[in-house]
Amino acid sequence: MAAGRVRALAKRALGRVPIDYRRSSEPDPGPEPLAEAVDVVLPVYGAAAELDRCAKSLLAHTDLDRDRLVVVLDGPGQDDAEAVVARLADVAGPEAALVLRNPQRRGFVGSVNRGMAASRRDVILLNSDTVVTAEWTEKLRAAAASSRDVATVTPFSNNATICSLPQFLAENQVPAGLSIDEFARLVDACSRREYPRIPTGVGVCLYVKRRVLDAVGLFDEEAFGLGYGEENDFCMRATKAGFVHVLDDATFIFHEGHKSFGASREQRLLAGERALRRRHPEYIPTIAAFIREDPLRPLRERVMAGLLARPASDDRH
Repeated sequence: MAAGRVRALAKRALGRVPIDYRRSSEPDPGPEPLAEAVDVVLPVYGAAAELDRCAKSLLAHTDLDRDRLVVVLDGPGQDDAEAVVARLADVAGPEAALVLRNPQRRGFVGSVNRGMAASRRDVILLNSDTVVTAEWTEKLRAAAASSRDVATVTPFSNNATICSLPQFLAENQVPAGLSIDEFARLVDACSRREYPRIPTGVGVCLYVKRRVLDAVGLFDEEAFGLGYGEENDFCMRATKAGFVHVLDDATFIFHEGHKSFGASREQRLLAGERALRRRHPEYIPTIAAFIREDPLRPLRERVMAGLLARPASDDRH
């Protein structure tokens, strides 16, 4: 859900009762073995230039001898995106890239569900207008394994509502003088691998454990259609089943934002909000309480302190 809408809705939730998103059903869950491999589910609808940049970052920073790409092209008539996907699959190789094509447009949620259903591994849902960074799947896997009760993991991003960096609930740019990879290295260097609990994952880049998908089901395609709110609904269902959601404070992923829905974005936002309120009246009060408390502030402040401490020679203009 967009940052501005989250902030506006949170103001209207004062006085309502939030859910305890920090508490799991296991009193002392402990860590679990690291997932051997993951499938990266990449739904594609238009935005070929952004997809090309994403594909290049995936090839540069993903161990495709271990992990696999599951690309879902949502409907026909995407010649430019098809060309990018063909190049990605050719470089990755047949064992490392599965390309699925929806004969008709099914929407973001349906495409994600098709990709997750084609896998039996833990999955990482990734928007096609993102740029991934060094060791991203390794770090997300470590965060997921930090506790058996973890359902989802979300990394920091410049544009990921409650997981946005440097500014909370903002659509940030990468700090001046740094490339995406350089800022990601700074985030990693400042991290203490705390993996703080958050009330919901953010679908920009979302690690989801397979056993949680088996327990609570896929995303709700009927209710959320072409997209917005589907990951929040899933996370609330997982929370109510006794799981928790965490931030991977060692990983930064760049997100361009707003490249797939165009003029229909506002309409989809409103529809997603209505569906969330009907299904989970606790959701907005929970987000409002999280915003007021802002428990991620110390983590962001460490990154900002690291940014300010850089030698002047590191600046690039």
